[in-house]
Amino acid sequence: MTADPHDETNAGPSATGARFNVMLGTISLIAIVVMVNYIASRHPIKWSISADRYQPLSPVTLQILKSVSEEVNVIIYFDPSSPLFGHVQSLLHQYHEVNPKIAIEEVDYVTEPARAEAIKTEHGLGPSMRDLIIFTHKGRTRIVRHSQLAEYDSEELLKTRTVKRKEFTGEAHFTTALLAVHDAKKRVAGYLIDHGEHGSGMDRENDYGQFLKLLQDHNVSVGNVRLAGLKEIPDELQLLIVAGSDAKISEENQAKLHRYLESGGRMLVLFRYRGRSELERLMDRWGVEVQNRRVVDPTQQNQQAVAAYPEVAHETVRALTQRQMGIAMALPRPVRAKDGNKTADAPQVVELAKTTKQGIAVVDYENGLRYDERTDETGAIPLIAAVEKGSIMGVSEGSTRMIVVGDSHCFDNFMLPQGGNRDFAWNAVSWLLDQSELIGITPQPIREYRFSMTAKQLQTVQWIFLAGIPGGVLFLGWIVWLRRQM
Repeated sequence: MTADPHDETNAGPSATGARFNVMLGTISLIAIVVMVNYIASRHPIKWSISADRYQPLSPVTLQILKSVSEEVNVIIYFDPSSPLFGHVQSLLHQYHEVNPKIAIEEVDYVTEPARAEAIKTEHGLGPSMRDLIIFTHKGRTRIVRHSQLAEYDSEELLKTRTVKRKEFTGEAHFTTALLAVHDAKKRVAGYLIDHGEHGSGMDRENDYGQFLKLLQDHNVSVGNVRLAGLKEIPDELQLLIVAGSDAKISEENQAKLHRYLESGGRMLVLFRYRGRSELERLMDRWGVEVQNRRVVDPTQQNQQAVAAYPEVAHETVRALTQRQMGIAMALPRPVRAKDGNKTADAPQVVELAKTTKQGIAVVDYENGLRYDERTDETGAIPLIAAVEKGSIMGVSEGSTRMIVVGDSHCFDNFMLPQGGNRDFAWNAVSWLLDQSELIGITPQPIREYRFSMTAKQLQTVQWIFLAGIPGGVLFLGWIVWLRRQM
């Protein structure tokens, strides 16, 4: 008699073995799921789903990337758990996709201490220097620091004491660093001293250390300039910075400055509140009127500061105009284009930024800002001007250019990070040095999506992943097995 193969009563040991294998496989699967979830909870890996990380590169960056003909090494020396790591990684890999000669190396200094130590030794990094992007090419190095990569929402900080990143500024800094290491041309700037100008250090709020660091990012070396003893300002000086001179500059020395400008020189001149340099006379010769008044704006929340808002299409402020971002000033003076000479060979003066229409230029400011409607000017008061004069006889390198700012504190260590000051400083220097290709790389907004959970809710979620999901799989398997037995 032949046994019915479908009769489970005759299955014998083979059926028992099959059931045992199914049970063993189910238990193994549950164990694997539990272990994977446990490991994931102890060693999380984060993926960003933000569209902000995939902004298209600016035409300026694309142009510079396509001009790179030799390999440039970029080291992302970063902790991957940093909130900005994903933005940095994504942006630099976009650079590599456009031009494979941009070689990217990622180094996690937490999990790769040996490689991190080698990088610190090779590039002379201090023990506290971390979260950096290092660009190198043929012995030239540029380092972009974590602190340079984002702009912060100061209003949010004042309201909630929460530090919130508002914009990612990586592209501007990365492209400038790339250009600096790939372009061997070194530019030279002079920093005028001996007339009570702002210091060049990093420690004091009123010094210009951060601004001078910005010049280094433009591949510019900066040295001190003393007018006394100089017959003429050297021709190789591509930019002269006059940062709030407070002592009188003699007529002889002002004549040197005038001849420097006439020969196609470039100057950044910032006037100090109550300054006594008498450089107003030199500015007058170049079509700029700097008035001895104190400007205030009652509409500003901080009555001790004034914001200058660009409203023109000049390349130094175009991006700020589009973003409706102001330039913060502490003690500004009016800076305006003079009425009068409008001939073709006269300097062309453009007023770059003004107060709101509620601005007031106070004449009597010596004793506590005494407003007098008979003498004080009201309305949108201009505070910054750009000067350009072209077609200079015998000059082949380009036109004379000058930026005149009515507040020397605008670029000091305290004010430079405020509002649109750093962006304006960046664009002003780029324009003065004929590096217009660096103007127009605007920061990208950072949008944050947060899931807020209490400690108890987080623990519940962990148990769901560690036990709930595997338990659910086991329960469904048991239901299927039970139905087959019926």
